[in-house]
Amino acid sequence: MLLINVNPFDSLTADVYSCLVLALICSMPVWVYEIHSFVDPALLPAEKRLIKLFTIPSALLFAGGVFFAYYFVLPFLFRFMLYFALAFHVLPTISVISFIMMVFAYMMGIGLSFEMPMVMVALSYVHMVSWRTWLQYWRYAVVVSFFIALIISPPGATGGIVEISLGLLLSAMFFAGVLVSRMIQGKT
Repeated sequence: MLLINVNPFDSLTADVYSCLVLALICSMPVWVYEIHSFVDPALLPAEKRLIKLFTIPSALLFAGGVFFAYYFVLPFLFRFMLYFALAFHVLPTISVISFIMMVFAYMMGIGLSFEMPMVMVALSYVHMVSWRTWLQYWRYAVVVSFFIALIISPPGATGGIVEISLGLLLSAMFFAGVLVSRMIQGKT
């Protein structure tokens, strides 16, 4: 894949986007600290404990999703785009802006999809959804997991390996969310 500069300012814009994302990532601890310092006096001790309980697993799950996207999904995606362009006897090029936006979108999308267990646990913790309800609709969750995997993975590049592995991973995360929800609701 050959990166090209379609517009005169594409390289500059791509550099600015990359710097903005890296600045956001590097400054995230400061943002979290400032928001926590602002909200902390208004929270009850149980709410403070809950925020501390959810912060680290949420960050780790998001980082795991970004890692999975960067090291597993994106290489297959760009390989598929290369082979697809070569099959049509077209010079395989992509603009710098398209490349940067695609990488950030996939990393953000998969990172957010890895937050599914935390959303489930939070909804179960506040007694909006019981763990039995999550378990009752497990078939729908598996179908939705594979549908999400189908949407965010490159089509046909690997013969379904990425789609199946991502679908199984999201399904496993759903069942982990059910298990943790059961443990949390058993305690409360």
